[in-house]
Amino acid sequence: RPLAPPFARLADGTYLFQTANLVMYVGELGGLVPAAPVARAAVQQVVMTVMDLVSEVHDTHHPTSTALFYEDQKPAALEKARVFRAARLPKFLFHLEQTLATRGEYMC
Repeated sequence: RPLAPPFARLADGTYLFQTANLVMYVGELGGLVPAAPVARAAVQQVVMTVMDLVSEVHDTHHPTSTALFYEDQKPAALEKARVFRAARLPKFLFHLEQTLATRGEYMC
């Protein structure tokens, strides 16, 4: 059983979970993931980079502790979000744009 969403329950009762795993599974079903090992790894790198981005965005709302409410750490969250927008987000976007522009059909 999955720990938390997102997850998918397949027709045979199998559960798949973890966002990156679900993206790869659905991509394979749709013919969007290449069979060649190096090309497949390149697709996985993009998925993992996006997951890193999502994690950093989440951390801007909970910079002190995920056990605390946003309101309880709002001053630290505002500063973390400011630094993220100024320093980290442009790097992620530049990297992803470059990857999409240079990696071929599976990245478009």
